[in-house]
Amino acid sequence: MLTRLLGLLPAQFEEVIFRAGVPPEYLPASSAAQATRAIEVLRYVQQRQEIDQLAQIIDGVLGVEVTGSRRPSVDRHTILFLAANPVGTSPLALDQQARAIQVELERSGYRDRFDFVTRWAAEPLDLLRELRRLRPALVHFSGHSGQAGLYFQGPGGVARLVSAAALARTFQAAGDSVRVIVLDACYSRAQADALLAHVDCVIGTDGSIRGDAARHFAIGFYGGLGERESVARAYQQGRAAISLEGLYDDATPQLRVRRGVDAKQIVLAAESS
Repeated sequence: MLTRLLGLLPAQFEEVIFRAGVPPEYLPASSAAQATRAIEVLRYVQQRQEIDQLAQIIDGVLGVEVTGSRRPSVDRHTILFLAANPVGTSPLALDQQARAIQVELERSGYRDRFDFVTRWAAEPLDLLRELRRLRPALVHFSGHSGQAGLYFQGPGGVARLVSAAALARTFQAAGDSVRVIVLDACYSRAQADALLAHVDCVIGTDGSIRGDAARHFAIGFYGGLGERESVARAYQQGRAAISLEGLYDDATPQLRVRRGVDAKQIVLAAESS
């Protein structure tokens, strides 16, 4: 089984982790060697006595049915989750946020349309590299921000500010595949406005938002996307999930849409052509 895991492409390997439901906190950092992560995946499924299920998941990722035939292909969209909690900033439950998204996508009816890829302790250049390599349809940043930009991690784990202008320039240069950006960070309106020049839909916040509210929004939003809802409808479901927690509207994320774009018509889990 280890040989099979090592034979997967990086994106396929991440998909196996996603479908197997391995908690992000159980694994080494995503920057670790695939062999190191594969050993922990095996250890996890062995503890749960799910080796046979893991084999079926690998077959599913490779598109192989039990009979050996190929299953019909579908358009898959990568969701890139970038997390940064630099030294000296207030601690955030980023693993819980990623876990909530992963679980909600996994339980949705169109889960086979998405690849959920996480990148922890994200540094500025990680954004450019992953935009080029993964060509994601949705980018989710979870961490800290301010009026001046987003805080990634620099050398030694210290905060490295990336300005709204630098973010916009990066998505202009390498983010043509991205349809939606979610900025799960307080006071991220300036960044959202700057990114609208290059991305159809951006979700940000005008003020400070509690971690549990952000997590419930993610559950509603990604659950909607996973049930083939439009970005507009999924956004409304995210807001509804926050309302169920009794929070005020001014503490919720805000959807901004590029001029000439209808968010009701953007359905990431749409049928393949």
